[in-house]
Amino acid sequence: MKTENFTKLISLLLLLVFSGGLKAQTEFAPVGAEWYYNYNNFWNVGYVKITSESDTIIDNVFCKKLVKSIHVYDYVSYNEKKGVFGYEYLTQINDSVMIYSDGEFKKLYDFSAEIGDTLLIPGLGHYEEFTHGTAVVTGKGFMEFEGESLRYIDLKHLEDTPWQFSCYHNYDNGYNTARICEKIGNISGYLLPEKYFIVDDDEGGALRCYSEGELSLKFTDEECDYVPESVPFPYTPFPTENAQWSVNNEKYALHGDTIINEKKYSKVYKQTADEAFEFDIDKAEYFCAIRNDVENKRVYGVYKDNLEVYNHYNEVIEETESLLYDFSLDLGDTIEVANFDEADRAGYIQYVKYVRVESIGIYKFDGSHSYVTLYDTDSIFSLNNGEQRKRILLNGIHESLQQSWIEGIGSSDGPFVHAHFSGLEYMPKRLLCYNENDECLYKQSSFDYDEDDDCFTNYYPNDVVENNENDIMIYPNPATTNVEVSYTLPEGMTSATLVMTNTLGVNVMTAQLDGNNKTTLSLEELPSGIYFYTIRCGENVKTGKLVKRN
Repeated sequence: MKTENFTKLISLLLLLVFSGGLKAQTEFAPVGAEWYYNYNNFWNVGYVKITSESDTIIDNVFCKKLVKSIHVYDYVSYNEKKGVFGYEYLTQINDSVMIYSDGEFKKLYDFSAEIGDTLLIPGLGHYEEFTHGTAVVTGKGFMEFEGESLRYIDLKHLEDTPWQFSCYHNYDNGYNTARICEKIGNISGYLLPEKYFIVDDDEGGALRCYSEGELSLKFTDEECDYVPESVPFPYTPFPTENAQWSVNNEKYALHGDTIINEKKYSKVYKQTADEAFEFDIDKAEYFCAIRNDVENKRVYGVYKDNLEVYNHYNEVIEETESLLYDFSLDLGDTIEVANFDEADRAGYIQYVKYVRVESIGIYKFDGSHSYVTLYDTDSIFSLNNGEQRKRILLNGIHESLQQSWIEGIGSSDGPFVHAHFSGLEYMPKRLLCYNENDECLYKQSSFDYDEDDDCFTNYYPNDVVENNENDIMIYPNPATTNVEVSYTLPEGMTSATLVMTNTLGVNVMTAQLDGNNKTTLSLEELPSGIYFYTIRCGENVKTGKLVKRN
């Protein structure tokens, strides 16, 4: 009888604890709780959702199962992507929250910590080289949540913490800080110490919403599950002044305005020389006029001479201005654009037809006049000053024409080159440099064959080097088993870190790039698909896309 009464007493106490009859410690991540976080990296925008799905048992320990899912808009492919991308397991021991990682439970947060105490934040086993980050408690107190008083601790990551583990996104003198609250976790950044994505914390931090039954916290004016329906990446129109393009032995520059058919245009002048030179407007000749149609993301031009214009089918067409670029193209869209280059030699203006594609082979002449193919991929492109521009790739229809277009700059072959002119002694033209307001924003030094820093070439190369835009090359691309990462580290730097994610933003590879300027990475364990890489060296960040094929 005593045993039966004791059992009933224990059952009653447990019932009182879980029904609120007795004051129990605050439960972290109660079942049914949901977190929504901003997701904003170079190609995607939307949200990550974490749900405390159920109670479960791991290694005989009572845990909460957290389900991680993603819903984003990809503004490179113009598609929505969503789905579950991982799970985590948490348990609570008194004032400590523990997370299951690498086959054991590790302390994640400790609400009994005092100011000045340090915590080792685990790396969850998602990064091979980094096992933890160090944080110091800088403050503690209470906050009200729907009538409930919850403890919090303020943490600051110390200098030795790898950026990959940064779940804290309020920056303080270069180091990350965060407020960790009972029940909810990190209210100023991501819940867990992993960096699957870059959050947008300009307004309110990474956390959009937290909900638990009828209780909710909201840090955004948008709906918690808001995903944009259009491209958020800002369009950059062509410049209207103070811009210069270097193409082989030619330089183009904007100089003044003009009115044609009651529309305002920027005038373009061209200068050609047999040896390296600085552009001189007094030695240049008027070439064409260009104008932006910003609303439709198009660029139009009027050639200097009134020549006949032929469409892609070699039919004469009548027009008052020619279409040079259309940056609104979706993947698979086709477009006809006018080729102003060599119009004088041909005696007419020819339209060329392109289709927007996901990856292309970039062609370069070698010393024997044969072609060498190097792969490139559609991406967000980082200029020399760190500014990001959208870049699209195009293949010619029924012709061996391939080029990339960068918003505000033009094609990789030059701003007015949309064809490799046939039937003439001709060296393919390449955009060597683009300068705006006396600043070099773009340089393809691999095509500057004399290797001088003059953005000039007027002869066929004797040797071919891989395309090293932005001083970073990953090739071959697409790849099957291995890739070579070739790079030039900024002066004073001895290493860089490469992080590769899949299309859901999940980290699939982290690698250290040392000062040897070339590293081989194995892709054998990765399934075929599209991957995004970020290479970080100090304040320098380079990004790109890699295609893995079977």
